[in-house]
Amino acid sequence: MILRRMFSPVKVARYLQMELTLTIAASAGAFVLYSRGLLSSGLPFSVAAILGSALAIFIAFRNNSAYGRWWEARTIWGGIINSSRAFARQIIANADNAAASGKVTAEQAEAYKREIVYRTIAFAHALRLHLRRQTTAEEYRHLLPADEFAALQTKQNPPNILLQTQGIRIKEGVRAEVL
Repeated sequence: MILRRMFSPVKVARYLQMELTLTIAASAGAFVLYSRGLLSSGLPFSVAAILGSALAIFIAFRNNSAYGRWWEARTIWGGIINSSRAFARQIIANADNAAASGKVTAEQAEAYKREIVYRTIAFAHALRLHLRRQTTAEEYRHLLPADEFAALQTKQNPPNILLQTQGIRIKEGVRAEVL
């Protein structure tokens, strides 16, 4: 997964150190032998063309499979975000309906809506960070109550815990007739 847009040539060179060393040594050796007249033969064009064609096909397949994985992830992530928005709209509409019908007060409905919608937003942030294997949970600290956020920091899979808590609060909302 690509997390940064900037690539360091030094890091790439360090990663490919052995391959670069062998390639440079072989190229330098062939150049020295050719310049001193000890090596007069070369590769026929057909060998280079066949190897180049094979390499082009291999790279094309790799590129297509990488693009396919990226596109699949993009559509899944878009589905998660769209479902989260639809869920938030349903919570808001149902809580407003409960307040309008007098089952709960307007303040209770607002508090419930804020809690559920903020936890849904926190879930999206937590999932993004979890999939990227990042541990900076400060991005969604302001969306959760302090005790819930503190408990979440000790868990291995924060998005799953947020969904579990969300499910419990939805059941409680149904019992309290907010939903």
